Amino acid sequence: MAIVRYRIEPMSQLRILSLCFCAFVSQVATAQQPPFPGRDNAIVESLLRIPDAKMEAYPQHTDAIKRYLKKVAGTTQYLRVVGQLGITDEASNVSAMLNAIPVSTTSTQAAKWLFENGCASLVETAIAHPDDEKASAAISALGYLNTKEASDLLLSTIQDNKRSRSVRTAAATALGKKPRGQRLLLQLTRDKKISEDLEFAIADSLLGSEVPEIRDEALKIVRPAVAGTSEPIPPVKKLAEMRGTA
Repeated sequence: MAIVRYRIEPMSQLRILSLCFCAFVSQVATAQQPPFPGRDNAIVESLLRIPDAKMEAYPQHTDAIKRYLKKVAGTTQYLRVVGQLGITDEASNVSAMLNAIPVSTTSTQAAKWLFENGCASLVETAIAHPDDEKASAAISALGYLNTKEASDLLLSTIQDNKRSRSVRTAAATALGKKPRGQRLLLQLTRDKKISEDLEFAIADSLLGSEVPEIRDEALKIVRPAVAGTSEPIPPVKKLAEMRGTA
């Protein structure tokens, strides 16, 4: 009798092993035992190993996943699980991460997730927070995204005179972190559409740009009283470190 041999691709082997492991964990988790962190961790980690796994495909693990998310809320791991398992009903909790103080890369990742999952309105809500410090935290997080959606929100905040000076300054500083935003600030300056109380913040971003063309153009259009001399002014951080000679 002929023996038929089958060759299993490495990726298929990995998927089979992952499914077997998940099935084992599922049996353990549904054995009428009270939940505990170790079991929840095992369930989540096993699902993360399955290519393209989504929470909706494993309803028997929903409670364990939700408990795990509560435990790691506000962290990079939280965003990893929410993003990889496609848990869109966590959007409101993700948006709360934008207002966290101090600002961190996790805040920026949260903003990115919200934009990618069609939740731009929640980003706007975070920026509109009644507490200026928390609103500024969300605004600062957007400054590192370097996307059109983020830039447009920052630009509209700069031009909203109903917002406080501190919030608008935070928006100008955030927008000026990347060349994309710096070019938008240049256009605002050319069109004379910036208020006087933001001139120094905007000049600092433009004259401190790493792009020579942006710096050169800024020197031509920034008001002399703001630019001072023909030399680019140092960034705010450096100015704060300077000591005067009384």
